[in-house]
Amino acid sequence: MTTQNDASRREQNQATTGTMASMVGSDPLMTTEQAAAYLAIPTRTLTSWRSRNRYSGPPFVRMGGVVRYRPSDLDVWVAERVVRTGRAS
Repeated sequence: MTTQNDASRREQNQATTGTMASMVGSDPLMTTEQAAAYLAIPTRTLTSWRSRNRYSGPPFVRMGGVVRYRPSDLDVWVAERVVRTGRAS
């Protein structure tokens, strides 16, 4: 037997899940392997940057024991590292 509280909780869960899915859907999450391929670097390099804090690696999302990367964060991170050489005339 379903009570009104159960139905209300279910509606709230669906609303929250829908909001989270739409946020993720607009910027899909990548695994470490996908992010490494996107950046054309070894997976081991991303893992090292993340775990050892040796280098200012790209931002990532940690959900429990799962790590994911957003393509928009990777794009910003790469853009911040563009090096321009030479002198303006």
